[in-house]
Amino acid sequence: MNKKVLLLMMLCFCFCRTYAQETQTELTAAQKKFQTEFMTFLKEEGFMPSTDNGGIKFKSEGDSHWIYVYYESPFFIIFRRAGYSLTGENKLDETYSLLACNNVNRNEEVVKLYCTEEAVMFNIEQYTRSVEDFKYVFYKNLSKLVEAQKKFIEKYQELNNSNSAQDTSSDRTTTVSDNSTSSDGIAQFFPVYGITLGQTTTQDLKKMGHTPKLYENGPKHHCDVETITFWDHDGDNIYEYIFMLYYKNMPAVWTNKFGFKWELSYNDWLTLFQRLGFSVKIIEAPVTKKYDDRNTLSAKLKALSADKHLEFTLDFNYGNDNNEGYSINSKKSLFSINVEYKE
Repeated sequence: MNKKVLLLMMLCFCFCRTYAQETQTELTAAQKKFQTEFMTFLKEEGFMPSTDNGGIKFKSEGDSHWIYVYYESPFFIIFRRAGYSLTGENKLDETYSLLACNNVNRNEEVVKLYCTEEAVMFNIEQYTRSVEDFKYVFYKNLSKLVEAQKKFIEKYQELNNSNSAQDTSSDRTTTVSDNSTSSDGIAQFFPVYGITLGQTTTQDLKKMGHTPKLYENGPKHHCDVETITFWDHDGDNIYEYIFMLYYKNMPAVWTNKFGFKWELSYNDWLTLFQRLGFSVKIIEAPVTKKYDDRNTLSAKLKALSADKHLEFTLDFNYGNDNNEGYSINSKKSLFSINVEYKE
């Protein structure tokens, strides 16, 4: 990539409202005190902080940063550095951006990169007991954000400089098993319990000894087979859809062949689908929410096979009873999986 393009990347900062801003609610007294004290610290350090959408905004070496305060005892902090836009005239390539984010995330312990439909974001998410604790790690965090951005740019350049589709494909489809890199999504994952989406009919299911049912007197049919509910949504008697909940057993063939497990974290799933050659879109960016007085992760992503005929939708919600499912690295945060055959 030439210097002109690299400069354009460096100027292509994302100023859109991102998930932390959108979900920021009225601050508590303790959170306001934390914010006020930290703004005083920033001013003493020579920064010029201001409030912005419920958080603190300041610039370091010309780049915008935000700090958001959530919860208390301990406080939950999101420290963000301005990212890159995936929309508009000077947008980055979405596929290269996603691959670059996942590459950095695999080896990054502190900063997490998010690739949504609109932007690439650089976040540090952490708990802290007090303003003094956060002051202690502030400059280290700041340097780690800069470092992660540099790593992202380097990986993006590497991908963008490659004019070979084969090179890019091999970066996305690291072999998981002998058949895992097939471009035929249906052939990769089916049959399951003898059923293949887009092919198996109501008559086929009856011959297998199953009992398809009409759904609420409409055209939809559904059939429970083992731990999965198969659906015929358009009433043509061909089953094209699967719905699974976290407390049901994952099909053993998917676990053995691809490593699919309900225990996987949000980041684990992103990496896994990347390895399988799927393109991933973030439908709802990850955010920590309260559910039943516990912290939970809320997010949704779609993964589409290379031939665009098989789509997985993963819904992260509700966490678990051990209060573990609240971050992108938390195990057991996945609530449901939808799988759809697409013509």
